[in-house]
Amino acid sequence: MVDEFQKKLVPLTLRRSLQCRLSGWKLWHCMFSALKVPEPVDTQSAKIDAQEQEAAKNTAEYVQASKARIVQYEQHLQKLKSMIPFEQMTNEDMAEAFPETKLDMEKNPFWPHRPIADL
Repeated sequence: MVDEFQKKLVPLTLRRSLQCRLSGWKLWHCMFSALKVPEPVDTQSAKIDAQEQEAAKNTAEYVQASKARIVQYEQHLQKLKSMIPFEQMTNEDMAEAFPETKLDMEKNPFWPHRPIADL
């Protein structure tokens, strides 16, 4: 492949140098200005543009979801700030503030795990 290129280039350079009768940079420019290098067909730009648009859409959706989460977290933080300190809470205050932590005697009875009437 290199040999074919050189075979095509040598006659072209000789012709150009005889036509131009220049030296240095101008001779080089004159010789190689007629040389055309084929460029490959662009087949990937459309795919890249589609990926870029998809990424922009996904990013916008993520930003909106993040803003919604931030609002929820700020509401939860405000609730925590409005409570009395944990050190001052009683069991009833804790059960009122966090109902999911309330002790359930039916589900998790205390030891001895038998009804008191049977003792």
